[in-house]
Amino acid sequence: DTLGAAKDSVKFGDVAISQAQDDQQRQMERMVMQRMAQRRGKGGAAKPVAVARPVTVSLKLTAEWPLKTADSTDMLVASKKLQDTITAADLGGSKDAEEPAPEEEELAEEMQQMAMNYGGQEGPKPGEPTFLFVAKILAADREKALAEAFREAKAEAAQLARAADSELGALRSLHGGGAPDTDDWSSNPRYYNNPTFGRMMRSGMDVQDHTGEAIGPHAGTVKYKVTVTAAFAVK
Repeated sequence: DTLGAAKDSVKFGDVAISQAQDDQQRQMERMVMQRMAQRRGKGGAAKPVAVARPVTVSLKLTAEWPLKTADSTDMLVASKKLQDTITAADLGGSKDAEEPAPEEEELAEEMQQMAMNYGGQEGPKPGEPTFLFVAKILAADREKALAEAFREAKAEAAQLARAADSELGALRSLHGGGAPDTDDWSSNPRYYNNPTFGRMMRSGMDVQDHTGEAIGPHAGTVKYKVTVTAAFAVK
């Protein structure tokens, strides 16, 4: 409420314990720990690096803030100010987190350096906010886009029928829908490396929680993709 979130927009997810890493991360961690042990063991037997694996208890907190300006420059300024205010509020309590041990801090630095050497980039840290910019898709606009997509599908089907010396017949089946377009999100590592959104983008899944909305990682133009699949008989 103090930060000005929209009324009734604050939602809390389920509490979960997150300690698993994917195979690639674990493999990279083993390589780093082995390299650290070899470096410390010069002149004698390599000593293993003892590092405790952290266990994070977390839940998802979401809230919405309206951006009421239509001017792109004003929106950019307003959104930057809002993001700075939310980040400074430290809702995730990252400033109160326990300081890592020297071995854990060294491992984290080595992991980050290795990721950068292999072309990777760091995603958001636990407790760090992730911002999405959302535009509601009006029902009339969605229907208009679906109708246009159907006309294009029918025109393409007719072209294929003519190529086969046939004519387009009756409509046999029709499927369609819409979802946020996240094709250009890969340029933003904060989202591509995010455990939730990155996994959905890499697997080509729709962002189901945002059906009927266009979303993007930046203040500016956001996209919504409409798809229609139509099957026709030929004669």
